[in-house]
Amino acid sequence: MDSETWRRIDKIASDYNKTLENNKGLDEYLHSVNPVINVPKDSLDLKERFEKELAYPSELAGFLSSEQVMMGVLLAHFNGYIGITIGRDDAPLYFYLKQVLHYLNTFSESIGAETGYTLLNSKYFPLEHIDEALDMLSQIPVIIPANEASFNEYMFMHSPLFSVTPNASTDSSTDLFTSLFTDMFHKRPQLSPEYPPSVDNADQFSQEMQTGSPDGEQGSQVPQLSMLQAGQTGRKHYTVFVSSTFEDMRDIRAAVLGRLYSTEDFMPIGMENFMASDSSQLDYIRERLNDTDIYVLLLGGRYGTLTPRGDRSYTHEEYEMAKANPDVRVLSFVCDHPENLPAERRWRNDDEHDRLMEFTKEVESNSMVRLWAVDTSPEKIAGDVLQSVDREKETDTLRGWIRGDWPEPEW
Repeated sequence: MDSETWRRIDKIASDYNKTLENNKGLDEYLHSVNPVINVPKDSLDLKERFEKELAYPSELAGFLSSEQVMMGVLLAHFNGYIGITIGRDDAPLYFYLKQVLHYLNTFSESIGAETGYTLLNSKYFPLEHIDEALDMLSQIPVIIPANEASFNEYMFMHSPLFSVTPNASTDSSTDLFTSLFTDMFHKRPQLSPEYPPSVDNADQFSQEMQTGSPDGEQGSQVPQLSMLQAGQTGRKHYTVFVSSTFEDMRDIRAAVLGRLYSTEDFMPIGMENFMASDSSQLDYIRERLNDTDIYVLLLGGRYGTLTPRGDRSYTHEEYEMAKANPDVRVLSFVCDHPENLPAERRWRNDDEHDRLMEFTKEVESNSMVRLWAVDTSPEKIAGDVLQSVDREKETDTLRGWIRGDWPEPEW
């Protein structure tokens, strides 16, 4: 690989490292399951192996080692439930494990679009085992069978399990992002939502799973849905696309995404995870918007990076796509006095200022707008967003999706 390709891949990895650093929800959850974990510190030895054994640059080695350590912590936590019931209190395990894998998936897509390279897993990476674990976790509360194989957490913490290689050399037996992984992340869910539904009586469900019926009588050998689970299959879930500029809105984005992640009804989509710089990014955005129920615009003091056409920013383009889609509800949260924002959150030149003012005028005249003040905390804005999407959900006019009922996508 030439030095320019390494530089571009390392730049993408740097962007993902920033995303990981700002994912407060993930960081807090990792500490809740392992209070002594320190991902940057605990991944140093593994990072050094990526650098020395694979000759990877610093940001790439850091991203891959951090991902492995986080997976190791989450899978070690899963090991602790073998033979017992995972109840609703640990429902976030499903979401955060899938989110960590999602970062790897979109990273591979990004470097593929930028450089033609892809991310491969080693033959020791237990992809099918992880897929089985996710399937079980999607049914929370659920008993993890006593004979379920445990994950080798030590391997995740100490052995490089990924490599970057040209697409042309991809082998179907080792390509992380074909087969199961593609199914997990490029299809609308058919079996389970991004965040598991709550079930109020884990003990009752545990008894039903063990005996086959609530009253203790022996039931069929094939596990059946409990009444509570059957009720959840008819519950709607909604996809929320969160759109904004990135660098100046990091803390607000993190608060909004974190608040949406914590709910049972909404699946947030954060586009900062797709870093391609050509027109393929717009195609990807369009695909994600086709799956969106509610589009949330967070507009502050920046207009944002222009698309390759140069006439609109990516944020503006997302807004136009959402507005043109009759199935998408558009909600906008706009700073009332962007001129009073700190310099690092404002436009950088007159052209960006003029574009932002025109965009703001368009937004305020064409969509449901809620203003936020310069001194409003990210947490308050996140609360306002959640309140608004909750209100939209109650109108019962959104598509949403129902567990088990979504048709096979045509891609």
